[in-house]
Formats: sequence, structure tokens, C-alpha cells
Amino acid sequence: MTSAPSTSTRSAPLDSKSSSSVLRSSQAAEEQPYCSSVDLLHSTIGMWERVVADKKTDQEVTEEGLRHFYEGMNYFCLQFERLQVATAKYNEAAKASDDLENAMDPLKDKLAEAYRKFKDSEKEKQRLENELSGAANTITALTGEKESLLHVQTILHQKILELTRELEEAYPAAIRKYKASSLYRQELMEYAAPYMGKGVKLAIEKIKAKDPTFDPKTYGLEIYMLPPEADVDELSSEEEGDGGAEQEHNEVKPSARARDLAEGASL
Repeated sequence: MTSAPSTSTRSAPLDSKSSSSVLRSSQAAEEQPYCSSVDLLHSTIGMWERVVADKKTDQEVTEEGLRHFYEGMNYFCLQFERLQVATAKYNEAAKASDDLENAMDPLKDKLAEAYRKFKDSEKEKQRLENELSGAANTITALTGEKESLLHVQTILHQKILELTRELEEAYPAAIRKYKASSLYRQELMEYAAPYMGKGVKLAIEKIKAKDPTFDPKTYGLEIYMLPPEADVDELSSEEEGDGGAEQEHNEVKPSARARDLAEGASL
């Protein structure tokens, strides 16, 4: 049977320096990146086989046993130190994992908050897009209304120009009509005041002699005209009072109705 490879140097017998030897061996093991495992059972069997085969003395057997004992002690010390190192690394990894988890908790909350804000921003974006679409439709409608208003404005401008021309053309005729109306009213009152109904007829006849197109209604003078029966009654009463004499050119005191009409015409 072959023995397993040794993991340490040959150690001295157990004495005061044994602890320092074990420490040095453990330090050397720390410096080594890897140390193969030791099969103590097979190593011990191999030792006894060599002792029997070589017929070693008791001193040699004792030294061989002590060497294997120190090898086992060194191995266990090395494994214990490795266990401590592995435990420390595990604890560090566990602490780092806990720290990472603790650090991730607020990050998860922030991520959830950011996701919620992202969803809100998408909703706001959709709302703004809808408003923008509505504004575009409103602008299109307002553009159409603007064009319609411009068309109406053009029509109104043309109508104003036409009315201005018509006014410019009608203004002199209106002035002439107003002046003629005032003149005819004055003549009508001068002729009609002394005689009332008969005087109105005479006045209209004299005015028509100068202006054949004269019509009292055209100049708003129909208020001075009396019904035909009123003219006949007034004329017959004048003929009975005066003996039927004609007095066209004589001054006669006007009646109360004539004075009222004259005052209204002057106003």
C-alpha cells in the first residue's frame, strides 16, 4: 500500500517547541494556495508496513509515530484555519448579501415609484396628445370661420361702398327735396292760412302751376289737406257770411285752426 502525500515537513519530537512548529506549519499552509488532503488511515497503515518491513527499533518507531502525529495535528490545524477563513468569508458574504438586500429595499421602492410616475407620464402624454388633436381641430374650424368672416367682410365692404355711392348720389336730391319741402310748406301756409280748405286748394294749384310734379304727400304736407267734404262745408259757410263775394286778394283774419296750423308749420 502506498501512503498519501505528506502536507508538512518532518517534525521534531514533542517538546516545548511543538506549538511553535505547529504555528509555523499553519502559517506556511496559509501561504500555500492549495494543500492536498491527508488520508490518516492509509498513512498510518503505510507507516506500520514500513516499520515491519524495515524492522525499525522502538526509537525509530516512536519518532515515526510522532511524525505522523504532528502531521495529523498540522493537518487538523490547517483545516481548522481554513474553516475559520471560510466561515469568515461566508459571514462577510452573508453580511454583504444582507446589506445588499437592505440597500435594495429603498431602491425597490424608488423603482416602484419611478414605474408609477412613468405610467402617470404615459397617461399625461396621452391626455396632451388628445388635447393637441382637439386644438388642431379647433384651429381648423377657426380657420374656416376666419375665411367665412373674411368673405363676409369683403361682401360688407362692397355693400358699404355701394351704399356710400348711393348716399353720395342721393344726398343732393335729398337736400333739394328738403329745401323744396320747406319752400312748399311756407307757400302752402301763406296761401292756405287765410282761407283754410279753399286756400289749400288754391295754394296747391298755384304750386302745381310752377311745379307740375308737385304732390303734397311726397313732401309730407298731407297733414295740411282737409277732406273734400270739409272744404265744401267751409266754402259754403264763407259764402253765406260774405254774401258770396270773392275776396282772394283781400286780407281776412284767419281762423283758430289756421293759426294752429301756421304755428305747427313754423315749428
